[in-house]
Amino acid sequence: MPSAVLDSTVLISAFLAQRGVSNELLRHARAGAFLLCLSEEILDEAQRVLLDEERRHRQRYHYPNEEAINFIDGLRAFAHLVTDLPQVAVVIRDPNDDMVVATAQRAQRLSGNKAFIKEYLRSYTWQG
Repeated sequence: MPSAVLDSTVLISAFLAQRGVSNELLRHARAGAFLLCLSEEILDEAQRVLLDEERRHRQRYHYPNEEAINFIDGLRAFAHLVTDLPQVAVVIRDPNDDMVVATAQRAQRLSGNKAFIKEYLRSYTWQG
């Protein structure tokens, strides 16, 4: 079965836009199309952002904290949780995303060759 690691931004988008592409990804994972691999670090970041009253999305989307907590708990119960993440420092533009690479590495979804990963991420132009 194919597998994927989703970062906190995708998880947050799935929560906020239930008819969006990110939520569609989660629906496919729940239907068995692929194994969703997450780590506590990714889940903690998503929950922290969703519960932060100062974030813009809290003015645009009105939801109780309990709903966000239940969403994250549901992901925690459903996803394959990857533990004991390696220390990596490869994401140049946003070092907070190192946890995504570390999760993928531990889940063996990226090459274990750190030079390859570093070069790939350096040359990647982020869209958005």
